This record gives sequence, C-alpha cells and structure tokens, in this order.
Amino acid sequence: MVELIKRRLLPFIVVGLAGVFLFYEFVLQVSPGVMTNDFMAAFHINALVLGTTMAMYYYSYAPMQIFGGLSYDRFGARKTLTFAILICAIGSACIAMSNGIILAGAGRFLTGFGSAFSFVGMLFLGRRWFAPRYFFLVAGITELVGCLGAIGGESPIAATVAWLGWRTTLGWLALIGVVLSVLVWLVIRDFPADHPQRDDFLQGQQHSIRQSFSYIFKHSQLWATGVYAFLVFAPITAFAALWGVPFLKASYHLSTGVASAAVSMIWLGMGIGSPLAGWISERMRSRIVPLAVSAVLGVVVTLAILYKPGLSINTLFTLLFLFGVATFGQALSFLVVGDITPNKVIGTAMGFNNLLIVLSGAIFQPLVGALLDAQWNGTMLNHSPVYTAHDYRVALAVIPVCYLLGTIVSLFWMRETRCEHSVDEERAQAVLA
Repeated sequence: MVELIKRRLLPFIVVGLAGVFLFYEFVLQVSPGVMTNDFMAAFHINALVLGTTMAMYYYSYAPMQIFGGLSYDRFGARKTLTFAILICAIGSACIAMSNGIILAGAGRFLTGFGSAFSFVGMLFLGRRWFAPRYFFLVAGITELVGCLGAIGGESPIAATVAWLGWRTTLGWLALIGVVLSVLVWLVIRDFPADHPQRDDFLQGQQHSIRQSFSYIFKHSQLWATGVYAFLVFAPITAFAALWGVPFLKASYHLSTGVASAAVSMIWLGMGIGSPLAGWISERMRSRIVPLAVSAVLGVVVTLAILYKPGLSINTLFTLLFLFGVATFGQALSFLVVGDITPNKVIGTAMGFNNLLIVLSGAIFQPLVGALLDAQWNGTMLNHSPVYTAHDYRVALAVIPVCYLLGTIVSLFWMRETRCEHSVDEERAQAVLA
C-alpha cells in the first residue's frame, strides 16, 4: 500500500518541484519592474540603458531555450534543473552586490541563462510523468504557476524592497535558489519506472544534435506557431514585466504598490485564462479559433488601456485582468507543438517555441526604452529621467500592433490540428535516423 501511494504521488512531487522552480524564475524575471527607479537612481542611468541592462536576461534566456530543450532530451531533468537553479541563484547574488551596470547586467544575464530551463522543464516532466490526455491540463497549470510567480514578483517584492531594500531582497532570493537546487537534486527522477523511453535514455540512445535541430528548423508549422506565440507574448514582456508599473504611475498617478498590484492583474488573468482556454480548445476540438480570439481580444483590450481617457480604477483593474486573459494563445501554442512534434524531440521543439516567445523580451524591452527616450523632454528627478503619460502611450503603441499581427498569423499561416497528435511517429523516426 505504501509503495502504491508513493508511486502515485511521485508524478505530482516531481512536476511540482519543477513548478516551484518556474515560480521562482518568474519572480526573478519580473521583479526589476518594481525596482526601476531604484536601479536608475543607484546606477545613474536612463530608460534606454536600464531597458538594455534588464534585457540582458532575455539575451541569454532566448538563445538558451532550444539548448535547454535539447538538454532535457539528452541529459534528463534532474541534472538540467539542478544546474539551472544554481545559475539563477548566482545571477541574483551578482545583481545584489553590483555597484554599476556591468555586474548588474552580468547577473541579469546569468539569471536569464538559468531561467531558460524552467518553463520547458515543467512541460517536459508533465509530458513524461502524466498520460498524454492530461497534457492540456499540465500546460495550463504551468502557465498558472508562472503567473503566480509573476504576481509574487510584483506587490510582494515591492513590499519587501520597501522593507529590506533591493539589495537584501535579491540576496534572499539567491539563498532560496541554493536551497531549491539541493531539493531538486535529491527528489527529481528522470523517468517513471515503466516509461517506454527509459531504457533508451539510460543506454544513451538519443538523437544527435544535428538531427534534432534539422527536424525542428525545417518544420514550417513549428515556425508559424513560434511566430504567433512571439507576437502574443511580446506585450507581456514590454508591459507587465518592465514598463507597466511606471506607465500606470505616470498615467494614473498611482503609488508603486498600487501600480504593481494593478499589473499583477495581468498575471492573474493569464493564470486563470490559460488552463480554461486549454479545456475549451479540447472541447471545441479546435486550436485556430481560440488562437485567433486570443489575439483579437488583445487588440481591443490594450487599445482601451492605453488610449481610453478617464478610466476608473475598477475599470482599469478589470481591463488589465482581460489583458492577461488575452495572452492565453501563448499557452495554446505549446499544445499545438505537442500536436505536431514527435515524442523523442518534444523537449527541443518546446524549447524552440519558447525561444521565439522570449525573444520578444530581448527586443521589446529596450525598444520601448528607446521610444521613451525619443519622446523624453529632458526632465530629471533624483538622478532619474521623468517620462510623461504621453511618452508612454507613444512608446507602448507597439503592443496592439503585435496582437494585430498575431491575428493574421493564426488565421492565414497556422493549420488546424483538431487537438490530435498528428505526427506519424514511424515516419518521423525515419527522418531522424
């Protein structure tokens, strides 16, 4: 009986620990959004330099996505996750100790490097430890966990920074990472005992890097899916992860605490909308319709947030929640990847999809910063540039444009899978051989 209970609980424990890492990574990813003024004042920098420095996270996070997926396919989750969490902890410690943008940028780069393994890790282990019919639920919960981590990186981190200071806060986050890496090494196992790929993995019978990359890069629908996901997630990296709090403070004269709570509504909407959208997609037996609805909703909601004057605080919070809901297409993109990818390269394919998603951060965080500086009138306060509500509205105009392009991609480039695993595994095996 004890052994049976242990066997049934182990999948939840394994995937749950991967989820804790994902939560932790999202806290690290979005927390600079509540420290923007602290960083600009401490390092005497403007918005463009800050945006570029913080985007160092994505300059490592993005290219490591596909190698992270490949690492899961070839080396397993236990080694990969332990290594990744330690790198995150080191990166957080570097930022905490920095006296200038060089070490802060290096720390942000290391944090992004380690974080690159988190999202794909939970999906990968969920696919391996649970039956395929539950993958839509795993994908939705993965999004929910990430969003809860992002919420944890907003108001709670803002309060902690106000209490302890930004350096001490980041130091504690580094220590948490060290403890988590030890737990992962002790608990995570790469396969269930009866998994059909377990023996091949233990005997080192994986595809070569060239074979895996060649298959992924030549798959036109993986490109279409990744481009769509890039477009619907770009608004999150531009607004929720960095520039949303200062925009709300400038436009609605909110305190940092209230503005960060408002931005948290985006992550809450994303966390609730993603699992629900996965269930609806399965019930409809359609991927394309929900993907298109996601992008269209994003256009409407972001135009209202940015350009509708005189919004009440309740209306603003509601629209920000719907902004988060509108990103559910990004979660569905991983279900599409699962539909069209062979099992033996699923980690690499998910990493490729996430690579295109996170490139949005590397591009759009500094892009918005550059657009802000182009509008800036030169006003300074406490060694920090002061940007007006008009400056932010001009710079953030890229957000509804991304959603509009995402609508076009979903309707005219992507193919319907009817929620079925449509890969001929024997034919794929022949291509990969």
